[in-house]
Amino acid sequence: MPKKVTLDPHHEKILDALDGHLDHVVFEACAVELVRQDGWPVVPVIGGQDDGFDGAVADGKGEPFPLLSTIGEDLLGNFKENVKQARHKGWKADSAIFATSQDITPQKRRNLYESARESNVTIVQAYPRDWFAFRLYHNPHWCKLLLGLTGRPRALSVFPTTDRPRLGDNASGRESETQWLKCSKGDCLLVGGPGSGKTFLLQSLADELQALFLVDGDREQIANDVRELRPSAVIIDDAHVNPDRIRSFDQLRKEINAEHIRIIATCWESEVDQVQSALRLADQNVL
Repeated sequence: MPKKVTLDPHHEKILDALDGHLDHVVFEACAVELVRQDGWPVVPVIGGQDDGFDGAVADGKGEPFPLLSTIGEDLLGNFKENVKQARHKGWKADSAIFATSQDITPQKRRNLYESARESNVTIVQAYPRDWFAFRLYHNPHWCKLLLGLTGRPRALSVFPTTDRPRLGDNASGRESETQWLKCSKGDCLLVGGPGSGKTFLLQSLADELQALFLVDGDREQIANDVRELRPSAVIIDDAHVNPDRIRSFDQLRKEINAEHIRIIATCWESEVDQVQSALRLADQNVL
């Protein structure tokens, strides 16, 4: 299978969903709308007796030519059958736009255009899976309707929720604290005043994919991210602001059998007692 170049996890999910089972009626309607947004004056041809095509494209040079769309793997077979059906119904069909949820490799593209020329058809444009993926990435309505994807951001992230700029990539002078965080067994708490570098220190763990920041309180999304991303630790930054978030995540990891995931929390010095109590930590697990 060709390598997928992805923008982010949501884009990757779109590509995977396009490779899965799709409703052909919804895909046909989606193809008409997205091709129209690409500048072609196309109207849908609706119903079972569609004369072999799903949209009629008017270029102002004669009768409309067909938009042919397919979710099937047999691109050539579908193209030839639709052209044959359109001509049988009396359409000229000497030009066509071809849209598919399938990947079109260079070889498939050459075969498709060669077959079109043999049938005296000019393919004025072919829209493959990657084009649809990019368009759906920027079109939440059709992404939800066709693929069932909402594009909701993850609840666990490499990036913390902070207003402070990141001034570098290395936590210089904090090697002992970094080592303590990496080697600690079980949950732990990092204590320090505002601006003391707690978040920056933990960012180095996230950069090494040893932990992820909890950035959303949605339990369903957190559970899905835990199952999919399988982090070894979850960082609850500034836990004193909302101690219930600690208790909620602790209960959730028990519920979904993920008690192996460590909680790494941070708080201010004035709030250490309540956060340490919420985590049920011994003093040796507080830095």
